Amino acid sequence: MFGISTFIHMAEVMISFIVRGKPFFQTLTGYGIAKPGIKPYGNLFGLIIFILYLVVYRYAINRKVDYQLFLIMHSVLPLPIVILAFLHANSNIVYTLPSLVLYLLDLVVRIYNYSSYCKCQYSIEKNGYIRIDLYTKLNACPGQYVQIKVIDGKFGNNSLFAHPFTIAANVSQNHYVVLIKPNGKWTTNLKTLIENDGEFKLSVSGPFGKPIFKSEFDHYVFVAGGSGITSCLLPISELLYKNKSVVLIWTFNDKYSEQLSLLEDLKELGDIKIHLYYTGKEEYDGIPNSRFDPFNYFSLYSGAVYCCGPESLMEDVKKATSSSKITYECAEYTF
Repeated sequence: MFGISTFIHMAEVMISFIVRGKPFFQTLTGYGIAKPGIKPYGNLFGLIIFILYLVVYRYAINRKVDYQLFLIMHSVLPLPIVILAFLHANSNIVYTLPSLVLYLLDLVVRIYNYSSYCKCQYSIEKNGYIRIDLYTKLNACPGQYVQIKVIDGKFGNNSLFAHPFTIAANVSQNHYVVLIKPNGKWTTNLKTLIENDGEFKLSVSGPFGKPIFKSEFDHYVFVAGGSGITSCLLPISELLYKNKSVVLIWTFNDKYSEQLSLLEDLKELGDIKIHLYYTGKEEYDGIPNSRFDPFNYFSLYSGAVYCCGPESLMEDVKKATSSSKITYECAEYTF
């Protein structure tokens, strides 16, 4: 909404000056046309604000491509935008005060959380996933995530920012597990750090996000695509403890993905059926290559369905579960 309103406001001002036959330079600087009480360079500051917003919005779209650069843009640019907004029109500062107070409060809380280290253990699973055991009190619910920051000089610039990861297991009251699939630059560097060094400090903030649906049904189906399995594991274990019937459908294209330690633990908790679909191009002796058909599977199903994975998978599952007999929820994280 802010971007749309900014664009409309900028277009309205520019068009009004152009219609009145004012040169572009005068439109931006107000030279010779500024009214009393209006800052001469107000329009120029407004244009700069709009350009900075476009930069922030551009990296918000591509945050999955370079998450670290996305964080830098969102950390560095807000303050200049607020200052320029004040220079553009003094009255704007009144409207920014509530958000500034909340922003500063959030910043203080985050700095405090990241100032203390979390006792942890880390290892590389057989399938290449990173397992981090966190020994701290989180009071986390299924579906929530934490922000993890690595404190180590060998981690370079990656130590400047925290990254979000879904809580995969709650082993005990003060023992949680996070599973990370090394995909991007940050997670790949983390895996390298563990393999080469094996010793570093972590700080944890959270939990964040809303819990997923409550245990109102007797039967549940979880559909996971790739690393989306990590958001399904904790909810499944909670439901199995409550004697619910659970089906887990996991599609993946990386060989040996099914060799997940927490996946083996689920089989011992209760009534669960696990269906694995390997969709990779390489031949794999462990599991035959096949694809999950949600439209066929959910045609006669009634109950609750939870899905986390690629957008195409979630969209297909959503369409296949459009029946009124099915309660559907997808995991849409904004990080």
